[in-house]
Amino acid sequence: MRADWAIWLGKRIVDISKDMVQKRFKEISNAHGPRGKGESQANQAFRVLRSLLNYAAIAFEDSSGNSLLPDNPVRRLTQTRSWNKKRRRQDVIAASDLQKWYREVLKLQSDTIRDFLILCLFTGLRRTEAAKLKWKDINFEQRSLRIPEENAKSDREHGLPLSDFVLNLLKERHRTMVRRLGNDYVFPARDGDGYLSEPKWSISKVIGASGVKFSCHTLRRTFETTAEQLDISHYALKALLNHSVQNDVTGGYIVIKIERLREPMQKVTTFFCEKIFEETEADSVAP
Repeated sequence: MRADWAIWLGKRIVDISKDMVQKRFKEISNAHGPRGKGESQANQAFRVLRSLLNYAAIAFEDSSGNSLLPDNPVRRLTQTRSWNKKRRRQDVIAASDLQKWYREVLKLQSDTIRDFLILCLFTGLRRTEAAKLKWKDINFEQRSLRIPEENAKSDREHGLPLSDFVLNLLKERHRTMVRRLGNDYVFPARDGDGYLSEPKWSISKVIGASGVKFSCHTLRRTFETTAEQLDISHYALKALLNHSVQNDVTGGYIVIKIERLREPMQKVTTFFCEKIFEETEADSVAP
């Protein structure tokens, strides 16, 4: 976000005019990055600026007790209804793009980020749910994982079966991580004892190399969309995604055990693997 304000860093806040706000907001909104236009970035940047200027208006006064900033210039965006409308994102990774996405993910230098992105796709877990996984949450014998209540967005514990592909990924990760003592997270932070934060730089690198735009939530939507296309039942899909069924007339009475989710989970995994590892025409040509 610092880059958004590089041209203003030497200015006094009282010199920031409403016209300047309007112009800079439009510039950031129309800027293109690896994930598309900067509309969300502009909204976020100017909400932060608005909060800072609101604080300055209260904290700083002249000798007469009057605010040095009587009118927050960011108000112009509200007055002119210029804030970018938040669109519900519907992006998914197309089945035909899974192979090139996967190949570029495998090239990432960090095995932690590589395995994290693959797990998010193959399980449909939310980013923070996956990032906060600890080894005690993985049951290799029962081939399942659990998301503790405190880590789940739904505020209830969530259990998932592990498909064969994900089980092997986690087993290999566990085997290689026994040398990394002092951190219980499956996906530890690079430094310290915390967990992996959103790997934005690595995601941008994969996007640039593969041409496939995505975010961590895109991976979850791809899992959900794929499951729907494979005709997985409504309630099984909700259970896999840990969505509430309380608003459904009969949903509140249905409890789906982990083992009943194993077949649909494996079905999604099989589809992904078929698309990722299918032999292309280029692969079949002898060198």
